[in-house]
Amino acid sequence: MYTLWLPEQYPTECRASAFAFATSIGRFVGAGITFLVGAGVSYYHTIGTPVALTSLAFLVACSYCHSEKRPKANYFLLRTYQWST
Repeated sequence: MYTLWLPEQYPTECRASAFAFATSIGRFVGAGITFLVGAGVSYYHTIGTPVALTSLAFLVACSYCHSEKRPKANYFLLRTYQWST
């Protein structure tokens, strides 16, 4: 449903720039984490500890998502979904 509604909300240039920005940020973060894990392997002389430490990022993300207040459903989107089915 979002793929049908959001393209009409923003111009193509804005959506393309946002997609490129999000993709680039993900690649830079992924490359940085790869180098940090490599440095951790060099420091700890094992791969287990650095890989286990990467789970901290997931724990932080899970605690953030769990503590965040969930917004109520958008009435417009619910009505649009009901009309399309």
